[in-house]
This record gives sequence, structure tokens and C-alpha cells, in this order.
Amino acid sequence: MVLLCVLAVGMLVSIACHREESASADDYMAFLLENMSSADRMTYEESFWRANINKTLEVRKEMGWDISERDFRYFVLPLRVNNETLDDFRTEYADTLCRRVKGLSMEQAVLEINHWCHEMATYQPSDGRTSSPMATIRKGYGRCGEESVLTVSALRAAGIPARQVYTPRWAHTDDNHAWVEALVDGKWHFIGACEPEPKLDMAWFNAPVSRALLLHTRVFGKGYDGPEEVIFKTPAYTEINVTRGYVPTAKRIVTVRDKDGNAVEDAEVSFKIYNYAEFYTVATYKTSSDGKAALSTGMGDMLIMASKGELFGIAKAAKDNIVLYDENKTYAADNDNVGSEDIVIVLDKKVGERYSFDFDIVPPAENPLPAAATEAEIAENKLRFEKENQMREARPKGNTRVLEAFKNFSDSLIQANPSLVDPMIYERLISSLSEKDKNDVTFAVLADALIHAGKSFSKYRDCPRVELEFLRPYFAQIGKELEFKSAEKIAEWVEDNIETDSTDNPQRLRIPPIAVWNYRKADPLSKDIFFVALCRTKGYEARLEETTGKAQYMKDGAWIDLHTGKPAPQGLLMATLTDKVLNANKQKSVNPLYYRHFTISKLSGSKAALLSLDEDNDMPFDKMFASAYSIDAGYYMLTTGNRLADGSILTHIDFFPVSENQRIDIQTYLRQSEQKVEVIGNMNPEQEFLKDGKAVSLLSQVGRGYFLVACLGAKDEPTTHAVRQLTSIAEILNNRGLKVVALGQAKPENIKNLIAGTDKADTVRKMLAAACSKSGDILPVIALCDSFGRVIYYSQGYNTSLGEELTKILEAI
Repeated sequence: MVLLCVLAVGMLVSIACHREESASADDYMAFLLENMSSADRMTYEESFWRANINKTLEVRKEMGWDISERDFRYFVLPLRVNNETLDDFRTEYADTLCRRVKGLSMEQAVLEINHWCHEMATYQPSDGRTSSPMATIRKGYGRCGEESVLTVSALRAAGIPARQVYTPRWAHTDDNHAWVEALVDGKWHFIGACEPEPKLDMAWFNAPVSRALLLHTRVFGKGYDGPEEVIFKTPAYTEINVTRGYVPTAKRIVTVRDKDGNAVEDAEVSFKIYNYAEFYTVATYKTSSDGKAALSTGMGDMLIMASKGELFGIAKAAKDNIVLYDENKTYAADNDNVGSEDIVIVLDKKVGERYSFDFDIVPPAENPLPAAATEAEIAENKLRFEKENQMREARPKGNTRVLEAFKNFSDSLIQANPSLVDPMIYERLISSLSEKDKNDVTFAVLADALIHAGKSFSKYRDCPRVELEFLRPYFAQIGKELEFKSAEKIAEWVEDNIETDSTDNPQRLRIPPIAVWNYRKADPLSKDIFFVALCRTKGYEARLEETTGKAQYMKDGAWIDLHTGKPAPQGLLMATLTDKVLNANKQKSVNPLYYRHFTISKLSGSKAALLSLDEDNDMPFDKMFASAYSIDAGYYMLTTGNRLADGSILTHIDFFPVSENQRIDIQTYLRQSEQKVEVIGNMNPEQEFLKDGKAVSLLSQVGRGYFLVACLGAKDEPTTHAVRQLTSIAEILNNRGLKVVALGQAKPENIKNLIAGTDKADTVRKMLAAACSKSGDILPVIALCDSFGRVIYYSQGYNTSLGEELTKILEAI
């Protein structure tokens, strides 16, 4: 392996002042090396970077786009978009993309490339590891982060400046989203990645984005000097705030004081958005000498925590006024109790003590961004969209060749060495990998793991996957010729021989174990991954524990923490729900679910580390606390939240300590709304739709009583979520005997009273939207109506809380 070496010192000088015509491939190589993280420097060879630089310069000359040198350096030249695995996408596809858009205007080229991306991939949820662009193409699908990585990569490959923009968390519903901005004639415009529209600045999220609190992007390198507000700089990237390009913003200025009113310097201030039942930290700063820190955000409520040493404070920042928090009281957004220019947080709470708070959190109001396309353009684009779906579906996809080749290889080894190879090795090794791994794992990785495992397979000893690292073969190489009598000896060797670098990989990109072995250097997380890999290589079971992420090894049947040499100090937590969770009829209205209604986070200053349970299996509260829950000793916050139909949330927070070998009991509650079901619109139950090609009225199909109408799209992201949400409450809908009219291509599953049809000319959707004074051009539309024409629930567009909201409404009627 040819290792990437640092170029001569003379090539590492700042080259920001170079003019386009004077910059050479060596200059750009120096620029990339000077700004990239140690993870990229150690993982990819010099030849990889040079091949991509040469192709980029070739495209620049061929396409001739009018682009400034700054925009070329920061938004075309870099391969890295976010935290994806890098691959040969640019050198493989640049010529194809350039031919496709040759002769088009820059705007037309951006739209056309997005159509190409849609031919390659569509939306499908998946786990948190970000696939490379070519792996996404091979699968034919990706989550929004992978779709946007593919689209940015495609635009840059054609020489067009592009960047991934994302909201770390929505404020009005759960989840987050990522999309793409392209620079066209000197101005940034947004598009939905792999979701082509007929115009720029047009996507399914034109309405949701108007409710965002924070929108940002990472620009490669530390030297970026663009016009946007800088959130922070690191040696590898500059985080910039692009919120004001979409919505009105306010500067949240925080002043931290002690109990005597003095400004506190170097206090840690965390800005938090409620999402998935946690207050998620989107930015953290240290206060200046005057005790201040600030962040520009959208016009909605946030929670802000400040801490220094063993003291902390908490406050809510509202849209129209500043609300200080007084313990055991609730301040809604319109409360005028305290107002000032700054949000003042007093460090009057002590770590280790118990506190409880209620907050009403109100997201920004919806004010959809305008879209300029005509109905004719939308209709034409829709037809093309469907053709692209067919093209993508017809294209061979997956990693079949690799998996078949590995199956043949394993079968041949078993036949040749039946006493040395586990006869179930193929099934056991493949089943230890995620679905995403199966789509992009290489033959070399699988063969390396098989030969290592031999006669018996154990997940924590033989699986090549440790965490989210780039999979490369390592069993046969790392620790070669080294012998260890115990996992403890491996821990000692790693600590003595692997240099810890805590600054040169700020994005926490995972360095493959083989690269750590070659360079003898890693950031703390990659070093832990390497320790686990080396333990597995030498036959010791090891892992990164799923809930906390701590590196552990097995000894005498117990998991031992790497950094303490003993099992983690444990305490017991017992939580119960008080009668505040009961409704007026003294019936429990909901059994809270982890990630949906409650979470537990371990605190370190103002930062909160979420206990990560299996997100595909939301843990009910009564199951989690059927008995006392074993948990690491420390200081915690338990958050509960009840999201209402308008996107606002009623939250409750408990702060409490967990001591070693002690049990703590807390009582908490899920706050309930006093609101009753209201009629929000009047629709026409005689409105017709097409069923089996014939026009029929809604009323003729659903009869008397309540019914649900779902106007659905195809395979776009909002529709995918709506279908999943409706499928998740199929049993509830079936028990109520509710008729569900599903109009469109996508259909929810397992619903007994499903009536499928087509909404000709979108008449049903427009009728429902007009009935509720909503825009009629956004899919999906879900409405709960009755045969008298009353609408009591309406949702349109992206809504990951749809199932929960409908369940609440159905329980109330």
C-alpha cells in the first residue's frame, strides 16, 4: 500500500490568493491536504486525490462555467460532502454527466442532473451510516442524507458548485432533513436531492422549511470567507448558518450570570431543539468575557442550557419575548413575565440535585416558500418523474455479484476443509451485517473475516463491522506477528503505541482499523474502534456498547470497560407515571414510547448524551420500567413530550443523579392538552374520484360515520413517511372499522377497509385543502372527515408524527 505523505512545506503555504490561471494540480493538492481531516489523509492514497483533481480540472476547462476561484475551491474541488465513504464517483461519472448537460444553461444543467440522480436513486429510510455515492446508485435508494451526497457529488462532477444543506432537527415534527443548494449565476438555489422539479427553489419541503429553526452546512476547509454567518470553524471544515436564506431569523443573545449577577466567562452554552422526545443540541459555545454567546435561528422556541463546573442554568427562548425559567412554573410563548434584549441564564442549579421543569415549546409558524412553476410544467415534470421511476426499477441493483462470489468461496472452503470451517459460516457472517453493509461490502472484507473465523463464528469476535467505519480487510494484517495473553495486554499496547489525536479529525470520521495500524495514530473514537478490531483479530470478544458507545471486552462472562478496566459503575433507575398522564375519564391515554414520548440523556455540563436504544423497536415506558432499569452512574435528564397537531409540544424534564449500587425512584408524567376535538373545515362528501376506472363519490364508498382520505404521491419522501405511519396504526384503524380512501400510487398495508382509487386532476386533494384553508399543491394530504362533510383532522406534506396525531384524534371521538 502506498501511504499518503505530506507534501513539501513550500506546497502547504496558503494559496487563497492564487488566480485561476496560476493554480496548478499541485497547488490544489496542497490545498486539499492542508484542509482535510486526518481520517481522509490516512484512509485514501495520494493517487486517489490526484486522479480526482485532474478530472476536476479537465471538467473545469471543458464546461467553462463562470465560477469564482473561491467557489471552485470550496464547492467544486472537494470530494467530501459530509461523512460518507469516498469512492471513484467523480472519475467514473464526470464524463457521463458533462455530456448530458453540454450546451445547457447552468440552471438547466442543475435541473437535468437532478433528473439523472432520480434515475439512479429514490428515497428509502435506512441506518445512520452514510453510503458512498456509487453504493447509493448500486442500491437504487438512500435516505435523504445519501440522496443529497449523491446529488452534490454529481453537480460537482459536472463542475457546478454545490453543497448539502440540512436542518439538524425539525422544530414542528420529528426527524431531520438534508437537501442540496447549487450556485447558479452567482446565487445559491435549493433543490430536493433525487427529487427533480421543473424549477429551482421548489421541493416538497417548501412548507416545512418555513418552520425551521436552524439550517446549516459544512464547507470544506478552515479558510472559507463567504458572506454567511459562521457557526464555528475547525481545521477540516467551516460550519455556516444559511437559515436567513429561507426564513426570518432572530439573534438569540445569551448572557450567563452567577447568583450575584456577575457575568460568567467560559461558560458552556448549548442551544437545543425538541425532536424525538429529546432536546437535541444544535450548537454549543463558550461565553466571552462579558458572559455572552449568540446564535441566529428561525422564529420559534428553543431551550438553552448553560453550565460551568458543577453549576448550570436553563431558560426558554421564545419567538416574541425572552422567558426566564422559574422552577415549578410553566411559561407559554405569550407570557410577558420577563422580557429583555438578552436571554439571561443564572447558574443557580447544582449538578447532582433533583429538579423538575415544564416547558411549552412552540415552533415557527408555517409560511410556505413560493414556487414559480406553472401547472403545465408540473404536469410535464410528473410524467418524466414516472418514466425515471420505471428506468430505475428496471436497472439491476444490489451487491449480488459479491455475495454470490463469497458464497461460492465459502462453499469451496467448507468442502476442502470440513473440519476447519463452520458449515454455516456464510449465513452467520452475512447475518451479522446490516442491510446497508450487504449492499456495499467487498469480497475482500468477507473473505478476510471468513478465514479469521474458521470453525466457529461469534458476532463480537468475528464480525468485521465494529461501528460506522469504512470496511476494509483487517483481520489478517493488524497486529500481525504480535501476541497477547489477554485483552488487557491489548489495551496496554494500544495505549502505548497508538498516538491519540483529538484535534485533527473534528468531524469524527471513522478511520478504518487497517489505516490506524499503518499510521499508529487515531482520534479517540477511531482508537476505540481499532482496539475492538485488534481484540477480535486475536480471538477476544469486544464491542462498542450499543447504548453508550463505550469500548468493552469480554472477561469471565462480563463486559469490561476499556478505559476503566472494570465493569461500569451501575445504579438502578425506577420511573413511574403519575396521574397527570390520565385523561378526564381516568384512563391512560397513551403508553409513552422511547424516542416518541420520552428519552433519557446523561449530562456532561450543558451537553446531553442520549441513551441510544434500538430505534426500530420503540420501548414502551411500562416495559422499560417493569423493574428497576440498570444504568451507568451519573447525572441524567428524563424528558417527556406530547406533540400536538399544530406542532407545538408540552414538555416535562426531570434532572436526577444515579449513584453506584443505589436505586433512585422518580415520578414523571406526560403532559396532556386540554383541547377538545374541533371541526376545522367543511368538505364535500359527494366529491368524486376514480375507482377501477369509474367515477364514484366518497360518500357512496364510505357510508355513514367517520372516514379517512389519504391523497398520496409516488415514492417521494413525504409520501413514504405517510404510508409507513398509516401502516403503523393499521390495527387501530381496523379496530375502529374505519374506511380509508387511498388515492395515488402508494398504498398503506394491512388496512382491512382500504378503498383504492385515483384522484383525477387532484380534485379531492384540492377540495380538502380549500375546506381547511390550506395550499392545494402539496402531497400527501391526510384528512379525517365524516359523512356530514366535517373535517376534524388535516395534515399535508411531511409529517413524521402522523400516526400518533391520528391515534389521539381517534381516541377522542
